[in-house]
Amino acid sequence: MELILSHEGKEYWLERLDRPANFRSSPWDGPYVCLLWDYAGAASDSERVTLARALVANNCGYAVCAGIECERWHDAIDQAALEADRFLMTTWHEDEG
Repeated sequence: MELILSHEGKEYWLERLDRPANFRSSPWDGPYVCLLWDYAGAASDSERVTLARALVANNCGYAVCAGIECERWHDAIDQAALEADRFLMTTWHEDEG
């Protein structure tokens, strides 16, 4: 994970994953925002589920999904949050950027 910006007490980190299942945990205790940008579109449904469950388990509070198949990422994270019976805000953004 790489710190890319620190501004007014907030830190912005970047983690590039070759495969979604490579995500293990976040370094934060509290809820955090995740910008998930899929630029390759190569993830399988099971990989989306694996990453979605890991984000929910790691206390992600808001997931912004963009890039290729962003709605499928959004739906996987919503489903993982429902399964865990916890609130997690999600959005998806097609054709933006």
